[in-house]
Amino acid sequence: MSLFDGAFSRRVSSSSLVNMSTVGYPEDLEDAASVAKYINDVYFAYDPSDDSSSIGVPMVMNNRVKVYCGPQQCFRGWADCRMSGSLYNHLVQLDQQHNSIRTTMMRPTGFILNPKYVEKTFLKCAYMFDGAATYRLNSGCGCQTSLRRCGSGSAHANECGADKHRCSAEDAEVKQCSCDASEIPQSFTEQQCFFKGPAFMKDHVDQKNNQMRLMLKERLARQGMSTQHVSQKSMWNEIIIDTELLRDQLRADPNDIILAFVYMQGHGMGDERVLELTEKMRTHFTAQYGVTRTIPILKIDTKADVSTTNQIFLPN
Repeated sequence: MSLFDGAFSRRVSSSSLVNMSTVGYPEDLEDAASVAKYINDVYFAYDPSDDSSSIGVPMVMNNRVKVYCGPQQCFRGWADCRMSGSLYNHLVQLDQQHNSIRTTMMRPTGFILNPKYVEKTFLKCAYMFDGAATYRLNSGCGCQTSLRRCGSGSAHANECGADKHRCSAEDAEVKQCSCDASEIPQSFTEQQCFFKGPAFMKDHVDQKNNQMRLMLKERLARQGMSTQHVSQKSMWNEIIIDTELLRDQLRADPNDIILAFVYMQGHGMGDERVLELTEKMRTHFTAQYGVTRTIPILKIDTKADVSTTNQIFLPN
């Protein structure tokens, strides 16, 4: 059974046996407890040997929901129509010392996108580690550009070929940096290739393009290495969300795009301040997109060993 059927197998995540269960999509998206249970189940369900299991929780650590897409919104030449996040599960992005979840760049606030939408529709590509997608063509899923400002030749301009046409999935400047066409790196310090998502060609979203499971398996094969005294297990991966597709869905129905806003419990800024920032982000998003439900706020337990618990996302 796939993620989109609303249920999938739960993985045994510790040395002690646990009962197999299914992950049920919460009926009441305003109930923080049921949303937290769903997200925890998605997080712990990934099993590399079971291609029907969940791949994990798509989470963006930021202090605002930024949906940029349009030629008039260039910022420093950054790639347009993309949102960078990370995919979290109980086998990747873990603190080396505590075996606990490690958020991208240790940022204290963020939001969880609906896994069903991301895996089925919005996911354009992914990188095993930081893909430095800011300056990549094809909305972060292509080769890097050398220009670090707005203008022709920038990632934002997204130009390919001698005639500087708008890059597409078929252009050499895009294809040659895919993991299909280049050697998969061993270290996070190397130039990363991208694994395709279903929205790699946004005009033809197709699950046949989805290489997320391959990305995770290739990462697991490499994350036991340590580079520059840093465990690759703790390094963040990067997933690219197509914000043109995301924007269209937000306009159609914004109510179940974001399942929860989150904050890191025990951050150096203090829980009260971090919660305040999270509430502000939720208020801004709700007003901007006309959300009619109260999206729950969850706290992330970043100290819990994920091999001995099944709850790291907790109702606030």
